[in-house]
Amino acid sequence: MDILLIGLSFLYIFLVIGFSTIIFRKDQGELSRKFIHIMVGNWIFISIFFTDVKAAILVSAVFIIINILSRKYKLISSMERQDDSWGTVYYSISLCVAVAVRFATGWNIFPIIGILIMAYGDGLAALVGKKFGGRKPYSFAPKTLAGSVTVFIVATAVTIITILTIGDQKNIVRIGIGTVYMIGFCNGFLSAFIEAAGSKGTDNLTLPLGSALFATLAFYYGDIFFFVYFIFSAGVLLLSLKFRLLTPDGVIAAILTAITLYLLGDVWIALSLYTFYFLGSIVSKIKNKRKLEADRFQESGGPRTWKQVVCNSLPACILVFCKYFSPENIEFSLLSFVVFAAANADTFSSEIGVLGKGKVFSIITGKNIQRGVSGGVSWVGFFAGLIGGFLSAWLAFPQFGYQGVAFVTLTAFLGTLIDSILGALFQRKYLTKEGIISDKKVYDNQKPIKGFSWMSNNIVNLMSLFTIVLVGYIVDLIWKIFK
Repeated sequence: MDILLIGLSFLYIFLVIGFSTIIFRKDQGELSRKFIHIMVGNWIFISIFFTDVKAAILVSAVFIIINILSRKYKLISSMERQDDSWGTVYYSISLCVAVAVRFATGWNIFPIIGILIMAYGDGLAALVGKKFGGRKPYSFAPKTLAGSVTVFIVATAVTIITILTIGDQKNIVRIGIGTVYMIGFCNGFLSAFIEAAGSKGTDNLTLPLGSALFATLAFYYGDIFFFVYFIFSAGVLLLSLKFRLLTPDGVIAAILTAITLYLLGDVWIALSLYTFYFLGSIVSKIKNKRKLEADRFQESGGPRTWKQVVCNSLPACILVFCKYFSPENIEFSLLSFVVFAAANADTFSSEIGVLGKGKVFSIITGKNIQRGVSGGVSWVGFFAGLIGGFLSAWLAFPQFGYQGVAFVTLTAFLGTLIDSILGALFQRKYLTKEGIISDKKVYDNQKPIKGFSWMSNNIVNLMSLFTIVLVGYIVDLIWKIFK
């Protein structure tokens, strides 16, 4: 059966590309690309009949390879853009991931919702926007209002129809038809924003996976309180975009993270994210002469991007997934609080530490180093990190009491030390014209004099959080043994 489906899959895709080449022979432009874009998405209806994940993954993996080769050598002109967009490759990756998620979780609605919204929503939005033009309401993207409305309508309809036709009927009865429509409308708004925020084809990855994740989690685990939380989150994050606290892709990453933490974790873990975000935003705005001088040598700065959001929250998202599938292991919840407490402690330590008059010294050598450079610590920074971790740790109190608060605080503080050690040893560093070591490049294509070229501050943050989660898990196990 799966062998026949593999053959049918390739036959369908080649027929789509062939028809597009013939039909649009005189116009190898946006119309031909969007024809392929829309029609290829229908392959997802074939994918649902696969019984072996390896067979389904094989097909989508071949799509990825073909699109990479086509992009490089311009093999299929009817679907390639003239810019440096990786959109066609992202499209194939989305197909692969969506199918894999369906087999791994049993969420049959996940691939259908995500891929159809990408295929028809994104595809029609480009055509409608080009034909009718009209107002461009976004300061961050040249997308039209007509295109966004198209995505909203398609995403809303696809979400509602998919849930009502192939969604778990028992769950539909549990949540009610009204909630299904609410999921559809919310997913419509979210999808429209994701599509508008995409650039260079990235929406072919963020739109299907983001919309599918939201709709699926909301359907299986949402309730009326979730929609209140979603509206609150959307409002806060859009205001953050307005005031340049987050980039558009940062907003997308943050809202999907917030949804995951709330639905698979609990409200207190979700509030940990916002505590870190609000407190971190506040302390980052505190400036003096020493802080302004330190900013010259720091890699990070400006609105938070999706990389910063993911690197500070990914361990917590993994932990709430673990908690959901292993609810008896409450340490997953405890460690989720540790993640955001450690991130908050690190932010306090770095942002407040540079404000002090005291000397900044290397955590490895103890020698004085430039203020603002990774690996540098100060007594003010130590104290600030302890305070930052403590403030965030109180969100663990309802579930874990005073012992939980103490554990989270101390573990988070240890996280700041680990972050400084990793930053000192491995983070890339550059030499300024004055001969001063800096985290920030002085000019394009500059080679680092220390550390690994790929080891950015974001990667250091991610590694330190994973490390402190592992340390916290080991400490918790030892505590249980001797308790």
